Amino acid sequence: MLPSHASESPRARPSRKTMSCATMGSVIWLVVSLVVVLLGISYLRKPTDLRHMSCTGAEGSCSYIIDTVDDGREVFKDLTMVKAEAVRVRRGRAVEIKNMRRKSARKLGYSYQLIARDANDKVHKFVMSYGSIGRSTSKEEVDKVMAYVKGTDETLESLQSSGVSAVGILLVIYGGFSLLFSLILGQFSEPPEPRKRLAPPKRSQPRHVSSKRMS
Repeated sequence: MLPSHASESPRARPSRKTMSCATMGSVIWLVVSLVVVLLGISYLRKPTDLRHMSCTGAEGSCSYIIDTVDDGREVFKDLTMVKAEAVRVRRGRAVEIKNMRRKSARKLGYSYQLIARDANDKVHKFVMSYGSIGRSTSKEEVDKVMAYVKGTDETLESLQSSGVSAVGILLVIYGGFSLLFSLILGQFSEPPEPRKRLAPPKRSQPRHVSSKRMS
């Protein structure tokens, strides 16, 4: 005889556990903290002060780009390089130290300045860093620019970038603390369900024999 399928009981399907509000909130908290940290890192990778001089070789082929947080982006084209010189700087400006005291001059940074002429023969002076880049580095950059001016090198690329975004620092700090607290205080797994207590078996009550039957 063929087995009858009607008598077989269907298999019990496992119940799908839904994510509780506490677990879902902890996951969202963790993801948002990671996004804030990554956003802060992206801000930190971009310098707040960028100065770039590029020359291809022909006269009037130089272009200068300055991009700062305070003043924005400005481009100078069709420049002819004249010379470069080492300077002392304070907050992106060249400072003359002839009439300064030694103690005050020591506080100044080391940088270099490019002097170029545009198509209208107007002379421009470009300080190549906001702060100090070091005495040896500024001297090396001056020598590199002068090698291009004298014709020893056919092209010139002079780039200086500095500065760290304050917004990026704040995002990394707050995002890092938020990420730490989310890992400590968050709930990322559902707690086990409490076991159901079995009801105690009912005790059978003894039968009482009536006094009439005993008599």
